Amino acid sequence: MNVKIYSLLFFLALSQAVYANNIDSLIVLLNKANEPDKIDIFIQLSKAYWSISPSKGVFYANEAIKLTEKYQEPNNKAKALLYGGVNNWFIGDYNNAIDYYQKSLTIARKINDKRLCAYNLNNLGMVHTYLKNYKAAIENYTESSHVIEELGDKIEFAKIQNNIAELNMFMGNLDTALKLHLLVLNIIEKSDEQVFLIWLYNNIGTVYEKLENSVLALQYFDKALKLSYETNNTLGKSQTMNRIGKVYLSSKRYDEANEIFFNALKYAIDASSKEIINDSYRNISEYYAAIENYQKSLEYYMLFKQLSDSILNENKIRTIIEMQARFDLESVENENSLLQKNIEINKLTIKKNTTQRRYLIISLILTFALIALIYSQLRIKKNRNQELKEKNTLINNQKEQLTETLHQQQKLNDELQRQKVEIQLQTKELKATNEKLVELDQFKEGMTGMIVHDLKNPLNQILQATNLDRVKQSGKQMLNLVMNILDVQKFEDAKMILDYQNCSPYNIVQSAYKQVFILIEEKNITFENKIDPNLRIKTEFEILERVFVNLFTNAIKFTPNNGKITVCGELQANSERQENSSHIPLLLIKVSDTGQGIPSENLPNVFEKFVQVKTIKSGSIRSTGLGLTFCKLAIHAHGGQIGADSKIGEGTTLWFTIPLATEFYNSAFAETQQPQAETFILLRENRQILYPLLTQFKEFEVYEISSIRQLLSNIDVNNNQNLRHWTQELQNALRAGNEEKYVKLLKLIDNA
Repeated sequence: MNVKIYSLLFFLALSQAVYANNIDSLIVLLNKANEPDKIDIFIQLSKAYWSISPSKGVFYANEAIKLTEKYQEPNNKAKALLYGGVNNWFIGDYNNAIDYYQKSLTIARKINDKRLCAYNLNNLGMVHTYLKNYKAAIENYTESSHVIEELGDKIEFAKIQNNIAELNMFMGNLDTALKLHLLVLNIIEKSDEQVFLIWLYNNIGTVYEKLENSVLALQYFDKALKLSYETNNTLGKSQTMNRIGKVYLSSKRYDEANEIFFNALKYAIDASSKEIINDSYRNISEYYAAIENYQKSLEYYMLFKQLSDSILNENKIRTIIEMQARFDLESVENENSLLQKNIEINKLTIKKNTTQRRYLIISLILTFALIALIYSQLRIKKNRNQELKEKNTLINNQKEQLTETLHQQQKLNDELQRQKVEIQLQTKELKATNEKLVELDQFKEGMTGMIVHDLKNPLNQILQATNLDRVKQSGKQMLNLVMNILDVQKFEDAKMILDYQNCSPYNIVQSAYKQVFILIEEKNITFENKIDPNLRIKTEFEILERVFVNLFTNAIKFTPNNGKITVCGELQANSERQENSSHIPLLLIKVSDTGQGIPSENLPNVFEKFVQVKTIKSGSIRSTGLGLTFCKLAIHAHGGQIGADSKIGEGTTLWFTIPLATEFYNSAFAETQQPQAETFILLRENRQILYPLLTQFKEFEVYEISSIRQLLSNIDVNNNQNLRHWTQELQNALRAGNEEKYVKLLKLIDNA
């Protein structure tokens, strides 16, 4: 309703205060004026009553229409119909409002009054908007806009465009609404329409808020607030502050939301605006609910509810009074009409009898006339008494209904108080339960980390005790599971730091394949590596190798016997799957299987901790539910994205993106699994330091981590960056279980 009132004020140029003060003087003029002069006074009264008593406004519009028809004044008739439509709208009689506007529009077109046509079209657009007849509203607004544009009235044109923008906002066409609001802003900022400019800034901010652009929304709300202060517009301050507070609340800026909501309430109270005060109560209640202060939230909700009911009751009483006034006016009009007809009949009868029986009959006629008049007055008095009795009965019934409503309201208040107590008790119970759950979760995390960490040494001993490939691969697989658990727990709390190298993704895939080939052979799965061997990417070899091992293990688990696993890479622009501002080209790598597929509703959860889409018998394949979670952490550390595509019965594709090296097609690169290890140079003096330990290093396998690290602890790397780099590379190989890199790093010592 605020939009409707605001728009009408622009197009009708009315002022409630001015017209309310002029009503008495207009009534005085009406009693002294002759009939032709009464037309303009009736129109002025209809304009004055639209915001005070719309039913009276309709009455005076109808009186003006009757006289314009009598004296053939189409221009004034069109104006009277226009204001009759306005008053019918505010009564809530929308069909009559449309009828009055249509009739006024027809006359305005006949007399070629373009501005009056524009006003009627605009008001029709507002009624259709309120009735959600959006197609008709757009047609009316568009035609009105064209007419005003022909007249060259930029301000009125801007206001119609604002109505069209608000209509698009109601319809959900936010981009169109924003475009139109900005067009209007360009016009209004050059004018002196300060109140409308505040309204416009708030509208633009609201559109940006709906577009979830809180930054621009706050910019325009701040402009509206600044202008409200400059013009000392108290209503503008309170309305704008409520809108800013809602943005803060949705952004979880609770302290700022709290402060501005209470400031909005203060200005709403200063402006004595019950609607805005009520809006502030509701916003403050939502704020306290957001910070889980349910007691305060309930207190302000009760204030909101009570004021809402008060406003509703006031509107009902106002409607009853207007209906009563309208009924009284119609009754008086009917009574006057009936009396006038009786008087005319009596005059004709007297005149006729006087000519026939001038002397004798006159006395009889006067007698009968007197009797008829007395009888008529008695009938009128009787009818009035009956009407008063019916009205008293109606008022008593309404009084009983109001009493019953108040009784029900009291019951509701008691129920809300009971619920408030229950909520407080439940809040205490939930808080205690939550504290216990947090303690249990911390205990679980600590125990899991301790147990998994202690599994590493027994696994190393198992790997050391056998030379069988199957046992070694199973041990490495279990070691990979252990490392997944430790790294996921570690890198959830701290950022993963990568040692970037220019590596061949083809070679990394081949290295990972060697770690799972026994599992692939057990299920007779066909494995195909389609990645271009010439490609180079920026990565840490061991980390990405573990990513592929986890992806392959997952694919093997869900691929049936005699199935197929395919790895392929595609060059793509970073905008295809990556949302960042970098211009580095990306490589999209896909690992596809021919398994049973994953339901679409489960796809968003496959990379979460401990998630198993479906429990199956996986033979010797062990799963902690953390392998894919490690993959997600590792790929995000590269600045890439990871996801899954699947259809039931057609298999699953797990994909990720990773940045390419600067010269990704340079054939001069050697196709090796670990370019960093080959290009690394160990200085001669450092080779001489390490050479006495070479025999001991060669006695250990790559999985004997504890023994090798104990040997490394004897090396002093302080102030020796080259030696420190070599030891870090060796520890990376141990952590990844990369035996080939371990051997190559030892060969660098042999060159001493």
